[in-house]
Amino acid sequence: MKQSLIAYSFGHFVIDFLSAFTVFSIPIYFPELTETMLLFIVLYGLIAFALQAPLWAICDSTKVPKMFALLGLTFNLLALFMLLFSPLFAVIITGLGNALFHVGGGSIALQLGHKKATLPGIFVSTGAMGIFLGTFLPVNVPFSPLWLSILAIVTMSWIWWVKLPTLHYEAAESFSALVPKKQHALVCISFFLLLSIFIRSFMGFMVTFPRKVGFLLGVVFTLSVMCGKAFGGVLADKFGFEKVGISSLAIASVLLGWCSAYPIAGLVGIFLFNMTMPITLVALVNSFKGRPGFAFGLTTLALIIGAMPYYAWVTLANGRIMCSIILSVLALRWGLHWYRKFFSS
Repeated sequence: MKQSLIAYSFGHFVIDFLSAFTVFSIPIYFPELTETMLLFIVLYGLIAFALQAPLWAICDSTKVPKMFALLGLTFNLLALFMLLFSPLFAVIITGLGNALFHVGGGSIALQLGHKKATLPGIFVSTGAMGIFLGTFLPVNVPFSPLWLSILAIVTMSWIWWVKLPTLHYEAAESFSALVPKKQHALVCISFFLLLSIFIRSFMGFMVTFPRKVGFLLGVVFTLSVMCGKAFGGVLADKFGFEKVGISSLAIASVLLGWCSAYPIAGLVGIFLFNMTMPITLVALVNSFKGRPGFAFGLTTLALIIGAMPYYAWVTLANGRIMCSIILSVLALRWGLHWYRKFFSS
């Protein structure tokens, strides 16, 4: 089990590193597309995150997560070559590869974890460093993406070679078969946990951390994210999901809201902020009996939906002034409508 966890956690680092590297290398090979980079990032995010829910449903039914993980790495390997010819297809392929690996590797981590948060927390934590290095290296240490094909092939070989323990799948529980009280509970659990993930995703873009510049400070910041996700699962299993999740997020709100300009406070805040990630994930997965992949997919869907308001606001650029004024026009229209109807003589 330990070998499997290490292999797939390293694979998670590699898949996020290759995906980020592919996307952020586009301006190097196609300088004329620099102005449209945000659109490529949004497209990648939609494919990599929004597609996971339906892919998870397929993985749950076929029960071959290892093949999904290997297929994801294969797609990312192809994207490295495609980058030299077609950036659009490279982004589409690497996004699909990222989604496939998360589906396969995540399913295995959840199965190995046996409804606990420790192992899934370790699995999800490694992606943060992959994303950081994948965005930093193309700009600061440019080199041919073809060299990274070696990393992809080695990782695929490792995952192919490592033998998984027997994975036990629970029988899927139909929503209609649940008693009304349990149906209501499942709806409430899904709504509130996904709302928490949505808000956490959105606020992650709003947090200002002015000293997160340069390679070394970037590594320290990313390690804080990784440790938060990894230790969040460990502490939640030991002290309880509710105690750890609520207390960590409450303290993080103070540190990130008022003290993020101070490096130590900001790093501790980021650590605590990320502790809830494995907690919400495993709590939601445990609520959907026999459909862990589908539940995992819902969490990634909530993440990308939470990011969309930020990306939409930035992407609109000059158009956001127009959109803001249009909102003002609509508000004025309805305000004056009711004024004319009841108070205008």
